[in-house]
Amino acid sequence: MTKIIKRNKDGFYTVNGKPYISVTTVRDDVLGMPESMVKFYHCKVFWEPYKKTVISFHNQLNSPVFDTFIGIVGNQVYQQAIEDRDGKGKYGTWAHDQLYNYYYSDNKGMIHPDLTNRALQIDKIYKDLGLEPLEGETVLYSDKLKCAGSCDDRRVSRKFKEPQYWFIDYKTGSAQKKKELVQISAYGSFAQEMNMIPDDCRDNIHGLILHIGRNPDDHVSKTIFSPSQMKTGYKGFKHLLGYHNLNKTK
Repeated sequence: MTKIIKRNKDGFYTVNGKPYISVTTVRDDVLGMPESMVKFYHCKVFWEPYKKTVISFHNQLNSPVFDTFIGIVGNQVYQQAIEDRDGKGKYGTWAHDQLYNYYYSDNKGMIHPDLTNRALQIDKIYKDLGLEPLEGETVLYSDKLKCAGSCDDRRVSRKFKEPQYWFIDYKTGSAQKKKELVQISAYGSFAQEMNMIPDDCRDNIHGLILHIGRNPDDHVSKTIFSPSQMKTGYKGFKHLLGYHNLNKTK
């Protein structure tokens, strides 16, 4: 039976009308910072320009007036922080869309000039690994775990003695190896459950994270996860999912 899969704007999924938790939600809830800490991190970035002014006012104003001042400045910093966070998220979505079109759309080979340099670097990485395209932006899910996620790219390599199946994810932010392994290994195991992987590749599943940055001249770096690391990562993902579900229990 064909599955009807839908993804809403917040990254949650339904499969045949039933809710499936997203892989990134599990990853971020447990390994990432809670929302309040995410905001705090971005606020720290924007606090520096105000620090000298705050210290100066602290030395001049009495406590109630200073508290009011801090409230005004704090709100301004907070708003800048939210715009920074959301802006980075929008850039990541834009870059993913550009790379999907570059490799898989009817206009493949065409990409925004700001990404040309990085796309050429990715091309070389794919060539060195012998990676042949299969499908970009694929929703993968597990009926057993009631979980789903979107993999940026899937490829196969027959360059070496044994064929290899690769799951690939693009990242515009900083490298976070543990989070990346948990995410990409879940995709690999979901695809196995969905019987998407050829028999000659089932024991040779790799993960590839490409860190592309946000600037035209950024160097594209790669993190490769071996088949054994992918198996370990999936065990970790299942433990994290269990912990996530426990946290939802009242």
